[in-house]
Amino acid sequence: MEMVCAHNGQKGAKDYTTINRQVVEDMKAAKELADMVVVCPHCGTEYQTSPSSYQQKFARQMTEAGADLIIGAHPHVVQPSEQIQTDNGNSSICYYSLGNYVSTQQNGRSMLEGMAEYYSAELSEKVIRGHTENALKCKYNGGTPTFGYVIDKDMQYQLDPRTAPVVLEIFTRYDQGATMKEIMEEMRQKGVTTVRGKKIDLNFMARLLKNRKYIGEYSYREIVTPGGIPAIVPQDLFDRVQKRLAANRKAPARHKAEDDYLLTTKLFCGMCGAMMFGECGTGRNKVVHHYYKCSTAKRFKTCKKKTVRKEWLEDLVIAETMKLIQDDAVIDAIVAEVMELQDQENTTLPLLEKQMREVENGIENMLNAIQAGVLTNSTKLRLEKLEAQQKELEVRIAEEKIARPRLSENQVRFWLTRFRKLDPNVKSHRETLINTFVNAVYLYDEKVLITFNYKDGTKTITFDEIAAKDAPEGNGSDLGCFAPPQSTKVSAFVLLFLLIHTVLCSSGRFCLPLLRQILLSAANCIRSRRLLNEYFPPSRYTGREME
Repeated sequence: MEMVCAHNGQKGAKDYTTINRQVVEDMKAAKELADMVVVCPHCGTEYQTSPSSYQQKFARQMTEAGADLIIGAHPHVVQPSEQIQTDNGNSSICYYSLGNYVSTQQNGRSMLEGMAEYYSAELSEKVIRGHTENALKCKYNGGTPTFGYVIDKDMQYQLDPRTAPVVLEIFTRYDQGATMKEIMEEMRQKGVTTVRGKKIDLNFMARLLKNRKYIGEYSYREIVTPGGIPAIVPQDLFDRVQKRLAANRKAPARHKAEDDYLLTTKLFCGMCGAMMFGECGTGRNKVVHHYYKCSTAKRFKTCKKKTVRKEWLEDLVIAETMKLIQDDAVIDAIVAEVMELQDQENTTLPLLEKQMREVENGIENMLNAIQAGVLTNSTKLRLEKLEAQQKELEVRIAEEKIARPRLSENQVRFWLTRFRKLDPNVKSHRETLINTFVNAVYLYDEKVLITFNYKDGTKTITFDEIAAKDAPEGNGSDLGCFAPPQSTKVSAFVLLFLLIHTVLCSSGRFCLPLLRQILLSAANCIRSRRLLNEYFPPSRYTGREME
């Protein structure tokens, strides 16, 4: 290393950034006398698997001086190689470090490991070359044979008289409308097995129906040969099957609930603060009900929050969100906040620029130390780390400068007003509204608190305000408005209510205030109040009796 480096006469120290001029002259003289110049420099940083910047610089200077082959040493580990082309037309092959043949030093890759890696890569290349030659001749390349074919002595694909008709039958049955599961069960009953003698399953069915070998197409890597092997399935039948597979892949699962719980991770219990999640249950009339339930009430039975119907709550949140985006004042407030946020100073960029100045000063100090003759392994490692950090900061600074393009006020307003055109009845539109504007929903027994994704965006809705919306049949928040009675007390109350109504209506005049007082005292749920208003509508009674 001392002989390779130049000497700085002014400072009286070695210059580790420039090659020794005498070495350059010796290589030029050797180039004139020899057909090939081989240089073996002893330089580099120990145990580093990539060449340092000065190694690469020395290699280019040696190539310019006439070196044809450069074989490095000193790092004790294998480093990559490259072909170097210089401006004066010279070229060389440079192996920055061959590593130790057998290494007992610290965790370094020895030459044996490099040789093993080379052998593995060479073997892989030979195998791929042999497979490619077989593929050009449409020959069998090993592995499990394809169901429906047999391999002859010339390694060519031939139809299997036993399984090829099964393949055609499977394609035909699927094209006729049968499901994969139905076909699988039929094949199992017939005793059909895989090539390895195992039971066929749905994965086998899916792979078989998509295998293009059955239309005679042979493929290996980039090589595709139509008609390279005998076909089992006609092209038109195969195309119809692929079309049906694509349609079924996009369709929802057969037994999966069609409804998604849009407020998942956004809905919280107002009584205990726990998250509420979606559940479903089947009533006595075999109707499936979807609702949200408090997780604490579900797991620990310590919260008394009642379940709430999914449709009612989601419709309420969607309706309030649509009111929000229809309000021009709200849109103006959001636009103002966005513009104010854009005007705020970027705090990330100054921090990155400060780090860059510190790194540049560190590199300058390290170079001064090297020129002064202070060169150790730790010095080299520190310099390489600083150079890598400098490159990383350059990229991050460039990305930060282009990461925040400024939007105009009209662009922000246009983007927000587009949500007004969404249809609240379309599932994808409902998801977009909730995911974009709703931050959280807190559900109490007497009110709903909705927080939106902007400053001061909080909306409180009491159940008294929406009582009129609950009056229509099947539009209440409680699960009981559709489900059968949950307890004998409610059932008894409803039966008693209907009985009194029938008797009094048949007997003519009756004392209405006393009756309504009794019923109002017993009506402790929304369902009971709805029944009361249905059988005793306020419009039929006036004056003191109605009070």
